[in-house]
Amino acid sequence: MRRVALAWVALLAVSGIVAGCTAAATMTDASPSATTAPSPSVVGPPDGFLTVGGSEPLAGLRGSSCWTGPGPMLCDDTPWLVPESVSSIAAAHEPCSVALASGVAIIEWSIVAAPAGAGDPFGSATHLSSRGIGRPVAEVPFVCPTEGDWVVHAFVRAQAGDVSYYWRVQVDGPAGTTS
Repeated sequence: MRRVALAWVALLAVSGIVAGCTAAATMTDASPSATTAPSPSVVGPPDGFLTVGGSEPLAGLRGSSCWTGPGPMLCDDTPWLVPESVSSIAAAHEPCSVALASGVAIIEWSIVAAPAGAGDPFGSATHLSSRGIGRPVAEVPFVCPTEGDWVVHAFVRAQAGDVSYYWRVQVDGPAGTTS
């Protein structure tokens, strides 16, 4: 009898967790700001792009995300990702920006850089830019870190969800000295 009771308790606990996760995944902000324009209909997270100086935008390696589309919210988690190849060569303190494809507006972000070989990337990360939820923007400007081999990580939130992107950036000397 005790085993049956414990089995029911375990089943009810798991059911409660699943129901809670489902409810959390489908909740929306009941009072969106009047200036928050909805994101265009995008199935899954859009591609993220890094622009260094005046270069062409470079697609990022997509990491963790939770994104709504025509159906339910879909979430996936990844560890810190280190792209194998260098995405861009930049100059120290060169202007950079991150944007999403399909004209999706960004309402919150955090951008950091960590040495590509860091054992604990979050413990050695350099803050580049961040902002809490606010007015939607098309791109997020920031300044490249100092010299080194960096992984730039951008966490961005849009009306439809949030997503992380990674780029490998080799930063050389001061602006105007890269080849």
